[in-house]
Formats: sequence, C-alpha cells, structure tokens
Amino acid sequence: MPDFESVLNYFIDVSIQKAALTGVMVHDYLIDKQDLQRQRITDHFLSECIQICAERDIECDFVPHRGVFNIRIDLRRCRLTFTQSRNFSVAMNRIELDR
Repeated sequence: MPDFESVLNYFIDVSIQKAALTGVMVHDYLIDKQDLQRQRITDHFLSECIQICAERDIECDFVPHRGVFNIRIDLRRCRLTFTQSRNFSVAMNRIELDR
C-alpha cells in the first residue's frame, strides 16, 4: 500500500520532470482514497496528511464527499529531498540551456 508521503514524493518527482520540459513550476494533482488503498479517510489520517503537506510547504485540501485530496506542488517553494533538489537543479539547467 502506498503511503501518503510516498505519493507526494512521486508527484514532486513528476513535477520536476514536467518543469524540465515546460518550465512550469506549479502542478496540481489528485489523490483518491483508492490510490492509498483505503476505504475511508479517518480524522487521524487526514490530520497526518495535512501535517505532512504543511511541513513540506505543499498545498493540500481534502474533499470529504469525494474522498480525494487536491494537491498543489509549487517547486519554487516546496521542501525537496536531497535527491529531488539535485534533480531540480539539473532540470533548471536544462531550461536555461533551452532558452
């Protein structure tokens, strides 16, 4: 079962790849409860997810009646892992070379 933070990291990685191709720094994603292999989202789990996003400066809101998280990743401000930072640096160099 994928955990919430792993899904966020995957979205960040994809955002970096998209930024290298398009130069766009803000990307929107959707996480469905089925993506997390959950039948329902408990208050405790929701609080943990919101906290994880807040710690990484990632916008997150939950739509209860649909059971989905709306995620907005802004690469200009979100907190990246070391590997993500290295990949982002390479992506930015590609953008500069393409100009």
